[in-house]
Amino acid sequence: MRHLYMTAFVLMGTAVAAQSVQKVPVRGAVERLHIKQDKPEQPAVRKGSCLFSEDFEGGAIPAGWDIGSQVEQQDDNTGVGLGTFVDAWVVGTAADANNGGFFEVPDDPMGNLFAYANDDGDPCNCDMMDIGLVTPSYDFSGQTGLGMTVRLYHDGQYATSTAFVQASTDGGVTWTDIYTVPEAVAAWQNVGISLAAYDNAPDVMFRFKWDDGGGWGTGMGVDDMCISTLVPNDLVVGNSWSVAQPGIYDDATVRNLEYRKLPLEQATELEVAVDVVNNGSAAQPNTVLNAEVFVDGVSQGTFTSPSGTTINPGTRDTLVLSTGWTPSVPGMVEVQITVQSDSTDANPGDNVATKTFDVTGPMMADEYNIMSNNDPGLTGSITIAQNATYSLIGTEFQIENSGSMAYGVGLVFRDNTELPAVVNVYLSDDNADVGEILAFEIQGWHLSGAG
Repeated sequence: MRHLYMTAFVLMGTAVAAQSVQKVPVRGAVERLHIKQDKPEQPAVRKGSCLFSEDFEGGAIPAGWDIGSQVEQQDDNTGVGLGTFVDAWVVGTAADANNGGFFEVPDDPMGNLFAYANDDGDPCNCDMMDIGLVTPSYDFSGQTGLGMTVRLYHDGQYATSTAFVQASTDGGVTWTDIYTVPEAVAAWQNVGISLAAYDNAPDVMFRFKWDDGGGWGTGMGVDDMCISTLVPNDLVVGNSWSVAQPGIYDDATVRNLEYRKLPLEQATELEVAVDVVNNGSAAQPNTVLNAEVFVDGVSQGTFTSPSGTTINPGTRDTLVLSTGWTPSVPGMVEVQITVQSDSTDANPGDNVATKTFDVTGPMMADEYNIMSNNDPGLTGSITIAQNATYSLIGTEFQIENSGSMAYGVGLVFRDNTELPAVVNVYLSDDNADVGEILAFEIQGWHLSGAG
């Protein structure tokens, strides 16, 4: 499989931006990348009334919750400690959290209060390695089949930060990871966690842990925690992919990229994958993945994974299906995905997912064999400050079939782009060998409505 990489140098005297799907792990005044990511589809656990809950609407860290030791403030430029210390966790609104301009938690619902740790805004920049927001001790004696639902915010921007939900049964002396929080930019995550491992436990505490990795990161938000009894049968489909091996963006050994638009000449066998979580209290035997494929609304058949798997309570599995079907004509492909087991699900409405992409061809108006990357579900822009010399952005395409010709590259310029500016585009392969260089000067008509 051949990988092609498109990179663009933008040279200018004033500000300009272009479309990109690559996250740049640099934070500062010169350039800043805003990325919007598909919200991880993790619907809340089906539950009864909450045995224990907290929504932080009291406006302060609740009584009985522990925010740990204070953290040291650091110099914004050097990162050197200042010898002054502040609380790592506070309660506030989205506007409060974003007082430094880099921690953009959605205001959902409007005016909502939540607990958060902010690595950037006043009174920090701070040393936030291994900080935690700890609940009171809960007595689960006589309780079985419990689960936790909670809203979490963790975007992972600008630093190698990590976030976890942990549990302790020895008063906080030791902690066990019970959930790893994925990164999701500009989206609260509705998380459901089985607590079956703590049935009848008399002393259970939970910690929401965040670590900035020693870098200058954003932070973590926590809201609307509820602990309640789970229903027995409740599979939930999380993330889904139109590729069998979703993985690291720059892994050149496997096909792991999805496409919004795919040329017919690059079409291969359709494979789909889904993340499935058992949010119920009972094991789910013979769990299978079904996929019905449509092209322009016409069914091409329903395909089912050949063998099922058992998913235990509180565990997650990735189901993969090779359909054996390959697109033969251009058109919009829609894949309707369903997950089911031998048990009757409490809410089959969250056992489904849909994936769509366009297969392009020479007969499609304005879409002559367009190839457009859509993985890992990121879109965004990079803005270059005035007097900056250049910035580099790029994307990757995985070429499955030989014989395709790359004729051009599409860029989108944001409002307030000013002239003069020049774009240089480099097309390279896995070995970083440059096969083509394109250069053009941005003209006024590029910035008009018609352009």
